[in-house]
Amino acid sequence: MAFEPLNMEEVKRFFQHHFEGKRCPICDGQEFFVDIDDPPKKAQRAEPALVHVPIPAGGHYTSYMPLVAVACNNCGHLDLFAMGAVRLWLEKNPDGRADPVSA
Repeated sequence: MAFEPLNMEEVKRFFQHHFEGKRCPICDGQEFFVDIDDPPKKAQRAEPALVHVPIPAGGHYTSYMPLVAVACNNCGHLDLFAMGAVRLWLEKNPDGRADPVSA
């Protein structure tokens, strides 16, 4: 299944909203980054790297769940977020402000 890539600026907006004031559960760091799929594209239209987690179905891995990864700058602790949930939040909050109910 193909997924339309997310816009890196919008993904950054999602994480800035959800990570504001948060600390890493491992090292207590406060700086995080979203990795991109192709570092040379940094100056161009970079897209967040997606982690594809296989989903077993009847003993076979027939589909994958796309996840967006955010990592701690200090220790590298990694958190994964379902791309669909990120996209849904972005659709509900197109102007950059979050509805308190959906945040």
